[in-house]
This record gives sequence, C-alpha cells and structure tokens, in this order.
Amino acid sequence: LFNAPARDAGLLFGLAIKTSIFIAAALTLHTLAERTRRAETRAGAQRARLASLETQLDALQDPTPFGCGAGHDLRNAATVILGSAELLLDQLEGPLRRDCERILRAAKVCRTLSEEIARGKDVGDGPELAALSTAAESALWLCEKQLAQRGVSVKREFGQEAMVMMRAPQIERVVFNLLINAAAATGKGGTIVVRTDCCGGSARLVVEDDGPGFSPEILARPFTPRLTTKAPGEGTGLGLWLGRRAAAENGGSLSFENRRQGGARVVLELPLAGVAAIPALTASTAPVITRC
Repeated sequence: LFNAPARDAGLLFGLAIKTSIFIAAALTLHTLAERTRRAETRAGAQRARLASLETQLDALQDPTPFGCGAGHDLRNAATVILGSAELLLDQLEGPLRRDCERILRAAKVCRTLSEEIARGKDVGDGPELAALSTAAESALWLCEKQLAQRGVSVKREFGQEAMVMMRAPQIERVVFNLLINAAAATGKGGTIVVRTDCCGGSARLVVEDDGPGFSPEILARPFTPRLTTKAPGEGTGLGLWLGRRAAAENGGSLSFENRRQGGARVVLELPLAGVAAIPALTASTAPVITRC
C-alpha cells in the first residue's frame, strides 16, 4: 500500500473516508431505530396504562353495584322512617308535632337522595319554577333544631320573592348545606344572615356568618371536591362543590369569599324568571327589601 502510486493512495483514502461515512450513517440509523423502538414500546405501555385507568374510571362512575345497592338500602331505611313518622304525626300536638313534621320532611329528602344515588342522576324532569325565599325558609325550618342546639341565631333579610328556574328541593339542599357549614364555623353565640335580593336579570341568595372565614387553603383551591379543613368525621368537603354543580346545571353560579369585617359570605345566583309578592314568613321575621 505504501508503495502504491500517489493517485491510488488518494483513491484509497477517499474510499476509506466514504466507508467511514457510510458506517457512521449506518450506526446513526441503527441508534435512531433502536430509540424509536424503545419509544414505541414505552408508548404502548402508556397506552395500556391509560386504557387501564379509563376502565377503572368507568368502574368508579358506574353506579352498579355500590351505588344501586346503597341507594336501594337507603330508600328502604327512609321508607321505614317515613311510615313511623306519619303514624306518630296524628298522635302528637304542639312542639312535638312540629318536630315530627321536621323528621317527616327530612326523611322525604333522604328518600329522594337515595333514588338519585340508585339512578345515578337527579330525580325530576328538569328545572322547575321555584320561589327562592320560600325554598330558603324551608331549609331554615329543616335545620332549625340543629342551629338552636349550636346556639346560633339566624337573621332573615328576604326581599321580593324571586322566581327562579331551579327545582325547590335542589335549592333547599344547597341552602341547607350552606347553613350547616356556617353554623359549624360560627359556633355558639354566632350569627348567620340569610338574604335574598334581585339584581338585574339575576336573583341572589346570600348566606353570611361572623365566624373566622374561609381558610387560605380553601380560598387557594376553590370548589375542590373532598377538600375540607374540618376534623375527621365532621365534613366531606363536598358541600360547596355540589352546590356549584347544582347552580351551574340551572344556568347559575355559586361563589364565596371572606368579608372585610370578618366572617364568610357565599352567594347563590340564578337567572331571574319573575318576581312575586313577598311570602308569608315566620312571625319573628321582618322582611327587608334589598336591591344591589
């Protein structure tokens, strides 16, 4: 080779360079192909994992068997309570009769909820016209004993009766949850204000309390399901989330904030369908017409 003419040496050198380039290109292609194969393998594993997660999610969303079974059993229990309360109602008078009526009403709510759990959807044919203040008063009546036991007073400031397109039982459940939350926050000696008013094309229901207000954790992650600062066994962290979902299903909204003077404020806002006369409230209630 060293004795070859300069020309042949140049050709051999060029051939060596080209061979090196081809070898380098082949190695590069092999490396790329191997990386592609590994990427496809990882992608296949991720697709399989995703399919597994989707299957698990479908299983969680499927009301069968837990949802249907629990709904069925709860409905049976509520039916027993309803039957017993109806039998007692005819035998009672005065305050005891009123307490029995409250038990009867709560049992009916439980039966409706059990049917929704079993069916996996709300019971009803869609939105219905409801009186906002009347529904709020019904929720107040339902939790009257609980508020009294906690030593919490309630101030009503009901304006003109606003008619909204949302089923009355839905409104009652939203307000009931807000009242229970407010009572737990204020504690003994606390005050809750329930206010209704109209603003433009919307009707509003406001629940305010003089407690410590929402924690920074709740304010930083609003409406996060199962997020609660209550002690174990005292809260599920679903009340506000469920309330916002119910409001959104009816074209409305639910918002909350801390008041500058202390305490918390939650606002349920719904499209206004009309205004009726001020409803008959309890004798201790002095209706106040408020507009924004």
